[in-house]
Amino acid sequence: LSVEETRFLLHLSALPRLDDLCGDEPDSLWLGREWDETGYQRFTSSTGTFPFVKGRAVSRYGKVESFTEFVCDSTRPVPLSTSHSRITWRDVSRRSQIRRMIATLLPPGCVTGNSLHVGYFKDDDSERLHALLGIISSLPFEFQLRSKLGSGHVSWGSVREVRVPRLNNPSSVRTLASLTRRVLDGETGAEAALEVEVARTYGLAAEQFAMLLENFDRLPENFCAESLRLF
Repeated sequence: LSVEETRFLLHLSALPRLDDLCGDEPDSLWLGREWDETGYQRFTSSTGTFPFVKGRAVSRYGKVESFTEFVCDSTRPVPLSTSHSRITWRDVSRRSQIRRMIATLLPPGCVTGNSLHVGYFKDDDSERLHALLGIISSLPFEFQLRSKLGSGHVSWGSVREVRVPRLNNPSSVRTLASLTRRVLDGETGAEAALEVEVARTYGLAAEQFAMLLENFDRLPENFCAESLRLF
């Protein structure tokens, strides 16, 4: 890391870690995995009640709507987490990818394999869930994450250590959630607006935001230009 990049990480060090949002409170965040998918052919089929989702089905802000594999073993207990809408992200990525945090939302009623991680708020607060998806998919989050990764494995422990803004400002949460929904709906220009809003929520200055954009040198030029204009 350069001096400027190290200063950037130190600037964020006063913020809570993602793991700090977890706890025993009824509105806290839960993070974890659901099922070991080793030998998944033994307990899945083309029909069933609970769809089974693997990492390959998840794309960045992609809607997971069509399912091809279902749980056919009625003796396997379904995790409590499957009753919640939740964020999910891939366990593995390539260093050559523009973004290594490949995350989206999952509807209730499906089960994920351990090639995916999941997170949900215990009170099913949809606004905070959408806001958090926007945050963990952002450049400030990913920059921190990349500084911790040594391989193509997006480890659960590394993600939990990333610093995030406090989700205690209702107005900010609503704004982030609204922009995230627009990105999920595929609205042109919404992702640049979301990146700028997340950066402001992190408390970044213009030069820090510009440094982030330069650090991700494979980002589309029009995206960078629009993001800088909005900031």
